[in-house]
Amino acid sequence: MILLQYLPEQQAILCDGLPGLRKALQQVPITRGATMLNLVVDRRGRTVGNTGSSRDISNEIDYQSLMALRRHADYILTSAKTARVEKYRRSRMAPLVLMSESGNFDDIPAVVDWEAGPHDSLVYLVREQDGPRDLNIRYSQPWVRVIEFSEVGKMFSSANFVVAETGLYLSKILISSGLIQEIAISVVGVRSVPNRAVRRALRLLGLDDATPAYMARVDNTFLVRFRDLKLHALKD
Repeated sequence: MILLQYLPEQQAILCDGLPGLRKALQQVPITRGATMLNLVVDRRGRTVGNTGSSRDISNEIDYQSLMALRRHADYILTSAKTARVEKYRRSRMAPLVLMSESGNFDDIPAVVDWEAGPHDSLVYLVREQDGPRDLNIRYSQPWVRVIEFSEVGKMFSSANFVVAETGLYLSKILISSGLIQEIAISVVGVRSVPNRAVRRALRLLGLDDATPAYMARVDNTFLVRFRDLKLHALKD
């Protein structure tokens, strides 16, 4: 398996299968103190497939890229909706931070299932300003911690690195609020530089065209990363 890197410099990295690919991707420099959104899209720029899940379009290359980012993370941020659809378990790599406007964290394995991951891996439930006040009672599992939305920024500001894995709606809100500064996009099912798919994904996130800081390819999957998202926000 060969990782063909185009940016920041051209090189071909021979990887020993998928474990070797993950190891190589872990060597790609990250920005300390940043929160990076990880997103997978198909060649048309769509983020979900027919069932409404990103699993419909994700592949092993995208998964290894995500796992490489998680290896650096102090927190893994996602929405309750994403965690429910994707059946999130508690991670051995970093605590989960789950956000929900309604305060509904039911049917999420990481929250309610005793068998869904290590018990010492925390799951933070973020309570919105006008959200329900009884979350501590409703979700009393020993691995659950309920925090206010105002605490999220403080947690992330002192973190080494945070990975966000949310859907488009919450991602756009977090980008506009400044909580996400970078983005990693995996484009699957393409053979040439996927400018159109990347451009559409950026537009859906409320971002203008931007120059990637990193770009690589493995087979039919491109891995692209952007920095300084606030410099590329679309004007109203």
